[in-house]
Amino acid sequence: MQTVVTENGEMNIGVDWLSISIPVCSILSSVRSDNDLKRVLLPRDRKMFNLISEASDLKEGAGRAPFKKSWHSKERGFTYFESHNLPYSLVEFTGVGCDVLRQYGWMNTVIHEWSNRLTRMDIACDIATDVNPITFMRGRDETKFKSESNVISETGITCYIGSKTSDRYTRVYRYNPPHPRADFLRIEFVLKSDYAKQAAKVFVDTPLQSVAKGMFEAFGWKDFSHLIKDNGVALTTAPKENHQGKTERWLLTQVLPALQRLSDSGNVEFISLFQKRIAEIQSGD
Repeated sequence: MQTVVTENGEMNIGVDWLSISIPVCSILSSVRSDNDLKRVLLPRDRKMFNLISEASDLKEGAGRAPFKKSWHSKERGFTYFESHNLPYSLVEFTGVGCDVLRQYGWMNTVIHEWSNRLTRMDIACDIATDVNPITFMRGRDETKFKSESNVISETGITCYIGSKTSDRYTRVYRYNPPHPRADFLRIEFVLKSDYAKQAAKVFVDTPLQSVAKGMFEAFGWKDFSHLIKDNGVALTTAPKENHQGKTERWLLTQVLPALQRLSDSGNVEFISLFQKRIAEIQSGD
């Protein structure tokens, strides 16, 4: 996620979910069974096929209506769905998947090329503040969206603006300690159908903080600096993660494959130098 400074303070902002409808019945199964089909796919479809099929931990699983099959990659953070009786398939990138897209430099390209096929796009904002979601909700113009609901549980507080069954709603939540994200208030703008497509069309040419600002204003927050005053703290790093951190994922998904390519090309001199440097770091030299 990108750390930005706004008139409402400093926050981390990023796309945290992408769902893309692919206009091919079974881009994975069909091309795998007949590789000649890959040549007739559109360039963006070929890129998507490569992105999906090259995941090293791809596992087949049960489908989800209306799809019969699914494949999931935990490492790359996506699930792909298809069914032989449908003229389209679907890929969903979770927060982990969106991090991977950013690390590879693919996020803008994917959103630009698939803007007319997006079925869901979530924009998340993290603010380091002690303010709880209910207090934050009270600071908005309630005439914008009148539908609200709160869910309080052992793990934290979640507030919803708008109906969860609609094409546009917001959730504001924070986890209770000792969750690693307990220091952050998160605001997630969930956009589906035409709203997702509209956001995608302006995403590439518009600073992400401007897109987020428009979302805040649409849901009733124009100025909420007073809500986080004396509570907000500087964001020097991205929010902590439950599992593998960004550095570790970068090493696994980018550095190791690059080393493998060097090894395959016969560049053993660099591999030896790399191994020597790792040994020096471990020994403290």
